[in-house]
Amino acid sequence: MAYDRYDWHCEGDFPADLPEENAGTHIGMFLAWVILRGLEGEFHQRESAEALEQLRKREITGRDFLFNMCDGKFWDEDLSEEGNAFAKFYYDGKGTYFEDFESVLSADLPSTYHVEDTWENFGRLCDVIDERYEEWKKMPPESAAKKKPWWQFWKRVDRGGSGAPRTMLMIRRKPHYVRCVVDKLSTTPEKQGACAQRFVIVRGAPDPP
Repeated sequence: MAYDRYDWHCEGDFPADLPEENAGTHIGMFLAWVILRGLEGEFHQRESAEALEQLRKREITGRDFLFNMCDGKFWDEDLSEEGNAFAKFYYDGKGTYFEDFESVLSADLPSTYHVEDTWENFGRLCDVIDERYEEWKKMPPESAAKKKPWWQFWKRVDRGGSGAPRTMLMIRRKPHYVRCVVDKLSTTPEKQGACAQRFVIVRGAPDPP
């Protein structure tokens, strides 16, 4: 199962003036946290031992690891059993990773893709992921596995190419996120879900599960 891929982010609102690898920065930083916490999968322990050591010494970044060892794709086999359980809750399930990434690193930037792939930035985000991980470990099993509705999204203000503020929605529709720009955001969950469903249909995506 693929959690995320850099090429899912290279269309739509991806800034034309940035290199495509910037679409993988957020994925790489989560992978770096995974590896530094020993939650990588057995596949990488067997096949990527040298790169794992380089990352732990901070000779390469998580984004380097993503492109060099994972072909720009973040799969369940990249993680251990515990790593997958946490990722399904935090990265793919409950989804606050994207909100955390934005609030910590890109609140004052034109977009999340403008975040620089540096160890300094990673350190700021790492503290937050550690907090989420500790909170997750203390949750009852049923709460730790709880998922949001299929249409759940997160939002941010994006100034786009024109410089005018817009509300950017990231709608969760596996296996990827669908972006749309709206003028006003509905306040009730029912209206949000209906809006998201209409948008997915307009974009020609498959029906939600």
